[in-house]
Amino acid sequence: MRSINLSDLHLARARLKGADLSRVDLGGADLSWSTLQGADLSDSRLWRVNLTRAWLEKANLTRAWLREADLAEARLIGADLTDAKMGAANLADADLTGARLDGADLQDSSPPAIPDSREANLAGARLVDADLKSASVSIAQVLVATLGGDSRLPSEVAADPLVSARLAPATPSD
Repeated sequence: MRSINLSDLHLARARLKGADLSRVDLGGADLSWSTLQGADLSDSRLWRVNLTRAWLEKANLTRAWLREADLAEARLIGADLTDAKMGAANLADADLTGARLDGADLQDSSPPAIPDSREANLAGARLVDADLKSASVSIAQVLVATLGGDSRLPSEVAADPLVSARLAPATPSD
């Protein structure tokens, strides 16, 4: 298993489209405004990384460690964030259209980790088994995202009748 340490580097505006950065330590690096479309960042350490306005469309961030990462205004369209650790990450104005967040850990997130629906686009995002219990999540965001499995929601969202109806299991008709 390789492990490359690129932590704390200044890589703003880097062109890394399709790059294999799996299992790389980029903790504290500045990747703001970078192009990472289709890049493989699986199992990478991205703790406190600056990805402001980065292009991460269809990037593989499976099991990435994104705690306290700044993803403000990042384009994460179709990105795979399955099992990513994203506590306290800033996703203000990020576009998560079609992103996979299955099993993503957003526990201990504080505003604006998952900003209100005016700022982030979760249309089509998969939140199966995502832990949103401590995240700041609006009802509108939950309704535009696909939920299932063991998704854990803030109590005020889970108690909303619209959300309860959406989460109710389908019953077969006789």
